[in-house]
Amino acid sequence: MSEYENLTKLWKEQNEVLEKWRHSLLRQAYELREAVIKEIGAPEWAVTSFGAKSNRRYVEVVDLSQDDTPQLLSLENSVTDRGEIIFGLSVVLENAPNTFPKSAFHQTMAVRYNKQQAEYVLWSRSGDRPEQGENWSNDKSAMARKFVESLTKHFSFDPFEAPIKKSSIGFIAG
Repeated sequence: MSEYENLTKLWKEQNEVLEKWRHSLLRQAYELREAVIKEIGAPEWAVTSFGAKSNRRYVEVVDLSQDDTPQLLSLENSVTDRGEIIFGLSVVLENAPNTFPKSAFHQTMAVRYNKQQAEYVLWSRSGDRPEQGENWSNDKSAMARKFVESLTKHFSFDPFEAPIKKSSIGFIAG
């Protein structure tokens, strides 16, 4: 076998491994979504437009790389040079089922592999790094609780107490 053929073989093998790795990272983001659903007890589907023409999940994995409405996360352009997928966990909140308005709130998250273990962290979009004081964790249940704590903290803010602080929680009117 020539060196060229050997390099081609190695390249093909590496591409297969990289593709499996990217799909596995994406699967880990969706597994974290399932942990959040279990943590908060969210129903599966929310009607998000009048006439029931548009449905979405109450908790969804979204791509927050665009400044407009988040889209479902895909593998295209989602893996960073550092080997992380940066994504949003979005939760639809409402006054009551089948009522409007509904609002979607999202928290930026990241997942990576470290020593064969998936690790998660609350992510700072503005700093392009983990949120201050946050550490990577391989415990999905603990990360789901952190997600809920982050939303709870966001919704517990009293604007009469102090000036509004910039938050990593996003808001989309539904």
